[in-house]
Amino acid sequence: MPNTASHLRTATPKESTRDVLVRTAVALIDEIGEPHLRLETVLQRSGASVSSLYHYFGNLDGLLCAANIERFNRYAFADIEYLREHTIQISTNEQFRELVEKMLGMVYSEDRRIQRRHRIDTVHHASASEDFASEIGARHKAAIEQLSSALELAKEKRFLRQDLDTLGFSAWFLGNSFGRGLLDIVDDEHISDLWLKTHKNACFQLLGM
Repeated sequence: MPNTASHLRTATPKESTRDVLVRTAVALIDEIGEPHLRLETVLQRSGASVSSLYHYFGNLDGLLCAANIERFNRYAFADIEYLREHTIQISTNEQFRELVEKMLGMVYSEDRRIQRRHRIDTVHHASASEDFASEIGARHKAAIEQLSSALELAKEKRFLRQDLDTLGFSAWFLGNSFGRGLLDIVDDEHISDLWLKTHKNACFQLLGM
């Protein structure tokens, strides 16, 4: 499964200045933390002008909002697209089960611990701004719908139970994924292992696998 964490790179013709600024802000927040991020550092890293930043985001706070929105679902859409693409390629129930096992292992791996913490931080930010909260909600809803669409494909290939409500399952699954971040804060390996075992069993039962 591809690691989709944002990294700074030289802009390509297909990459807009806005995207460069967002990617730079995401990387800097990850590196030094939002409280230490300065406008001058963003401009120096990105190579963008101050007029471009003001054009796209109004001010640094606007850029920080966009960056935090990007951080919220940093992996979600790439993970779902990976599921969809591989579901198209496989032909047996056993292959699909192996695919789901692999995805669950990646989504809840230690490598994703920091990203899960970032999502919790982003929701905290959303509590202070109705517009920001609305944008986060729209992103989360889009992820739910995209996962549902991928599961519908698996359902058509009869890898899943035919009465599965894919939209409801997707909302449940992504909600649980967010909850995993709370267990990272608890930092009890035994409880985390029990949660993961229970969650996996519930997923397979609900999916009819």
